[in-house]
Amino acid sequence: MSNHYSYSARGGIALFAPSIPFLTREGALVRTLRAMRFKVENLGPIREAEVDLARELIVLAGPNNSGKTYFAWAVYGFERFRPRKLRSIGPSADVLLSRPEEEHQLGSLIDVEGVLKELASDYSGAVDDEFAGVKEHYATVTIGVKGPSDGLHFPVGGFSGTQGNLQYVCRFSEDRTVRLVLRYRQERRAVLTETRVEGLTPDEREALRRGIADVLTDVIRVSLRERHKTIVFPVERLAINTFAKELAHRRSEFVDSLREMADDPQVLDLREALLDRVERYPRAIRDALHDATLMDEYRKQTSKLGDLADELESAILGGKVHLNDDNVLEFTPDRSTTTHLRIQQTASVVKSLASLVFFLRHRARGDERLIIDEPELNLHPDNQRKVARILAKMVNRGIQLIISTHSDYVIREFNNLIMLSQDSDTAREVAKELGIQPEMTLRPAQLGVHLFDVGGSCEEVEVSETGFEIETIDRANHELNHDAQTIFYRLFGDE
Repeated sequence: MSNHYSYSARGGIALFAPSIPFLTREGALVRTLRAMRFKVENLGPIREAEVDLARELIVLAGPNNSGKTYFAWAVYGFERFRPRKLRSIGPSADVLLSRPEEEHQLGSLIDVEGVLKELASDYSGAVDDEFAGVKEHYATVTIGVKGPSDGLHFPVGGFSGTQGNLQYVCRFSEDRTVRLVLRYRQERRAVLTETRVEGLTPDEREALRRGIADVLTDVIRVSLRERHKTIVFPVERLAINTFAKELAHRRSEFVDSLREMADDPQVLDLREALLDRVERYPRAIRDALHDATLMDEYRKQTSKLGDLADELESAILGGKVHLNDDNVLEFTPDRSTTTHLRIQQTASVVKSLASLVFFLRHRARGDERLIIDEPELNLHPDNQRKVARILAKMVNRGIQLIISTHSDYVIREFNNLIMLSQDSDTAREVAKELGIQPEMTLRPAQLGVHLFDVGGSCEEVEVSETGFEIETIDRANHELNHDAQTIFYRLFGDE
């Protein structure tokens, strides 16, 4: 069924409910943004890199300092970026203002390609803040996005809000018809009717046009906020998990300090004083720090993927991760259920995986995009293989993963899971023998693999039915084996 935008406007304050956005990940622009190609130029060590974000498991590989983390954080920042205005929405407002009684094709009403282009352009100019850097260092950064223009898709539901004198309610019905109800008041009189605009001066009409444009911007902004949640686990997660309590205390002190500054008549420039006291980190780290202070709120939620948290604990950690009464992460080893270790006292493997365990138990909805920097961090090779299998399960349960990795063990295990995805009795027999469940297998089409180079380039790696190869890792393994054989035969060959 075609998507329509049904517009009407009428008086009556009873039409308007409190502003409660509840779009789901299938909301406006979701399908477009999740299917888009994301391109970065001149960011850190990256000269040019482009990745198809439609893949369910995206693997970023390559040497140190080749830009993998820069790229992943750029994706994360774009996912979190919220435009204040969308200039490309103006023509849509003109259509609604001139023909409010008609139904409009949603795809033709909103220029999806134009919206994406504008978002990318505005984000390019804000990258310095995303990376907490000096603006001059990011002056040549260019972000580009390409997405399908097959229209927008709204769920059943809606939201309401205000823009100046303009009040609005958006409702989305089963047939994906979108109804925008507006009420514009000027000097206590309703001037917008069901089919026409009455008694407006040119200035009032222009104000109404701007209001409608802002409403459409709100529609897109809410959709961006409520689409599949993007969460990042940086390598700094060990320190974040370790010092979460201290971070929460510092945040409380900061709020108190902010209140004092606001009441201090000698503080003339609150913004400048505020910036002087704020330690700036890239957005990915800032958000991870913020999440660490909210664990007490998150633990009230129950996830559908809690069984994967249990599997991580039983297969790798050998104990339970939980939040104690002081809102501090603790670990209880299986071998001693009466021992409760604060996260600071645990092994590095617990610190590395604690946040992922907590996420799977309390926050996961099964529609998120997770960006994990080096999921193999501090894991023994056998545990790297186990975590690769759990990551595959997460992908098959609806979570999109973007990971950066240096691990030959993770890559080879992914290749095993790809080979065992064949629809054959032999593949199923081998999988059963090796203890690999059907939910762990990966089809080649699910993966997007990209190799970053220290020269600034990025190339897509082919994924076949036998998996994929990372040239730089294979070369390092070959050189290691060659050197070991040379040493052995030269020193011990005659014995």
